[in-house]
This record gives sequence, C-alpha cells and structure tokens, in this order.
Amino acid sequence: AMYWTGYEVTKSYVLVTKGHSNLTFYESFGAGALAGSIAAVLTLPFDVIKTRRQVELGEEITGRLKRSSVSTWKIIFNIYSTEGFRALFTGLPPRLLKVTPSCAIMISTFEYFKRFFASSNNPQISEMEDRFTSQSSSFLMPLHVNKQELPMMMLVSSTVTSPPLSSAEPSPAEVLSKTIA
Repeated sequence: AMYWTGYEVTKSYVLVTKGHSNLTFYESFGAGALAGSIAAVLTLPFDVIKTRRQVELGEEITGRLKRSSVSTWKIIFNIYSTEGFRALFTGLPPRLLKVTPSCAIMISTFEYFKRFFASSNNPQISEMEDRFTSQSSSFLMPLHVNKQELPMMMLVSSTVTSPPLSSAEPSPAEVLSKTIA
C-alpha cells in the first residue's frame, strides 16, 4: 500500500509539473524507483523487528532462550536503548540496492504494457500522441506495430527504435519474413 500510494503521489506530481497526461518511460521508471525506495526505508524497522522475533523464536525452540516473547514496543525500545536508532535501519543499503531497481522495472513495465494493450484494444488511441513510446529506449516494442506483425515482432532480435518507421521503409517484421522465406 505504501509503494502504490507513493507511486501515485509521485506520478501526479510529475504530470502536474510537466503538464502532460501520461508519464514517459523514464518518468515512470524514476517514479517507481522513488516510491520503492521510500517504502523500503519506511518499512525496514518493521522488518528488523520481525527478524529479531524470528531469531528469538528459534532460540526458544532450541532451548537457548528461556523467556517468552515480548511486545513489539518493548523490542523497539530495547533495540533503540541498547544499539541506537540506526539499528532499526540495519541492512538499508542492500535493501535499497534490491528494491529500487526492481520497483522501477516493475512499474515502468506495468505502465508500458498498460498503454500497449489499451492502444491495441482501442484503435482511437493515437500512437503519435503516446509520449511513453516516443521517448522510450530502443528495447521496447513500438506501438505502431499492427496485429498481423505482432507475432513476427516477437522474433525480431534487432533493435527497434522510435519514432515509428515511415511507410517507405520496410518494417522489421517484413525484413525478417523475407529473410526466412
């Protein structure tokens, strides 16, 4: 919930400040990275507490710990008083190294395919107005591919770039089909 809230707030801010209706690939990538990072920082103390509880349970089961579990607030107080505030954020750098790129990739992929399938299902959506595709990097499939070319496009291993190809140039699917034939 924190991640998606953070993403929607960031997305709204970018859309208002940039004055357009859709995020570009890079904007959604950055918004996802920022939202994931914030959520990771805010939830890390609870993961530290959960890990401490799990270790405590394991020690109780093996007989190394004779006392029963204490409340979450007591665990927080014990960590803070014995190890300091920073101990609640133990493991933050590796967590950010894992969460930030994964959230960025997930949300930018989500936004790309959301727009891709919306334009595939609704022919009234103008591909030329889609800033997401026109500013995306070359590894993404452009939205100007028609439905007959789509299966062939999945096989194309060469780089496909935007803006869309002019009608005089053969599409990558046409080039591939001539090569195979």
